[in-house]
Amino acid sequence: MADGLDPHDVLPNLCMNYILSLVDPPTLARCTLVSKAWRAHTESEALWEAHCQTLWKDKAYMSPAINELKSRRAAYAASLADAT
Repeated sequence: MADGLDPHDVLPNLCMNYILSLVDPPTLARCTLVSKAWRAHTESEALWEAHCQTLWKDKAYMSPAINELKSRRAAYAASLADAT
């Protein structure tokens, strides 16, 4: 931001989560590198669950091991690796 303020510091959590829900997965993953506060937001299970559901929507088969992963972000990454 022009005045040096971090959006995380000035936006309510609800707004920040909504904005991040509009970000594509590769960019969302890069946002984890901004700061610890951004990392906490971008690793939200709800954000990654939505991306997983979109990715898995038309899949004919998904390995059960992927769904057993601890985090949805890890499950998303494993699904991408499994597709190649």
